[in-house]
Amino acid sequence: MIQASQAEKNRAAAASKYKKENDRGPDSHGGAGTLGGSRAQQDKKDFNTKVYVGGLIDVLNQVSESEIRQWFSPFGDIDSIELPKDGGRNKGHAIIEYNRHRDAKNAVKEMDGFDVLGRKLSCKIINDQTNTTTCGKPVMSMM
Repeated sequence: MIQASQAEKNRAAAASKYKKENDRGPDSHGGAGTLGGSRAQQDKKDFNTKVYVGGLIDVLNQVSESEIRQWFSPFGDIDSIELPKDGGRNKGHAIIEYNRHRDAKNAVKEMDGFDVLGRKLSCKIINDQTNTTTCGKPVMSMM
């Protein structure tokens, strides 16, 4: 198991604080809820909730799904994690699907460029309609 550095612990603490603030929901601004939309709108699945995480190579090629979940769960509820493997080793990337777009967006904001054991993570939102990242690059095949 990979041990967290002090910087990683600080990042996790900041993410936890952020999560507590955002758990108040869309109506936490003090309004009556009219701007938040109807209940049917709030129950719809958000678009662009998948995050591409690259840079899982060298010392990170043995990272587990549970470790990725530990790093990224402070930003919101994770629906699924895909960690494709080739011969027992990671292919170098993961796909994390969040329940809400804003959680995915905040995870990318906080974790893109984050240093883990000397390797910087590369995090981008995957566009659901075009299956590309926010910078327009196609997402690698999961097979």
